[in-house]
Amino acid sequence: MTAQENGNAGMGGDTREAKEHNSGDNIPVNVDKCSYIRVPDDYVKAHGHESDSVDLKDADGLKLCSEPDAEDNDGDEEDEDEGLPVDRGWAWIILAGSFINIGLMIGYSRGLAMLFVEYLKVFGASTAKTTLLMGVNAAFYSFGALISMHIIVSLIGIRKTLLLGATITCIGMMTAIFATSIDFLIGTHSILIGLGNSMIYGPSMVNIGHYFKKRRGLASAAAMSSVSFGGSVFPPLVRYLLDEFGLFGTMTILTGIVMNMFVGAAVQRPLESFRKKTPVKKPHNGKGYNPTSQGTPQIFGYQ
Repeated sequence: MTAQENGNAGMGGDTREAKEHNSGDNIPVNVDKCSYIRVPDDYVKAHGHESDSVDLKDADGLKLCSEPDAEDNDGDEEDEDEGLPVDRGWAWIILAGSFINIGLMIGYSRGLAMLFVEYLKVFGASTAKTTLLMGVNAAFYSFGALISMHIIVSLIGIRKTLLLGATITCIGMMTAIFATSIDFLIGTHSILIGLGNSMIYGPSMVNIGHYFKKRRGLASAAAMSSVSFGGSVFPPLVRYLLDEFGLFGTMTILTGIVMNMFVGAAVQRPLESFRKKTPVKKPHNGKGYNPTSQGTPQIFGYQ
């Protein structure tokens, strides 16, 4: 029985017209606040593909929906990423830059334990005061991470935040070359290193999340592996440099190594910069046909 016959039988004419009854298709219908009907397999087998309307007696077995299925919407999300280097291309450069930055940051923090003994010998400070080098560093790192992630990144973006962090870190490294006392190191080196590092780790991991979706777990794990890499490479390197060049020569070389943070920060290009921008045409000021007008074009003043 068709929907029209049901209406004549006292159904009040509340019919839901459909163009086709393919299984699992979204079919447009004339129902207020509803645009589609989900047609189940049983209904298709019972009525075939010839009917152009849906029987209200079977309406309980049909699924009303205002939008197509989420499966159809997946294609829209893929279209948004079309042309963007997500999980490919420049995304791997982003991962390499993050690996460099995090590795250098963690590596020097691990190597600071080797420098701790040298500071005790050179400056003759107490162990308690020398320990403040690492304590102050950690305190300013925690405080700076809160500011950088909530304020600085929002104001200037990820790449500029990373470049700012690399600049502050390198300045802090250079202050150790000219240090004359442990108090000078605590007031300059520890504070600047802590603030600079706070702008390195968080933004790097955030940018990896922008560039990776399907392979985000792999990318995050690869970036975090730089923690172990830097922590295992720097301590023996610092020990070798101390034996060969002394404390201040070692700090000079380490400063040059840490400056590679600028390379890792410079490649952190924003993802939106890859999105193609369509040029906007200026509206025609004269009379006649306006190609940018919406709806019916205006021809000689008439629409």
